[in-house]
Amino acid sequence: MRVWLPHHLYKTFPLLVGATGFLGCFSDDTAALALGGLLMLYSAGVGYMRLQHSF
Repeated sequence: MRVWLPHHLYKTFPLLVGATGFLGCFSDDTAALALGGLLMLYSAGVGYMRLQHSF
C-alpha cells in the first residue's frame, strides 16, 4: 500500500526518522535505545535504496 506524501516530506523522511532514532539512543530506557537503533537502521536502508534507484 502506498501513501501519498508531499514532496518535501517524502525527501526528508529518512532524515527525520534517523534524527528521531538518534535522539532515542540517548535515553536510559532499554526499549527506547533499541527502538532508536532500529529507526536509524531503517532510515539508512531507505536512504540507501533511494540512492540505488536514483542513478
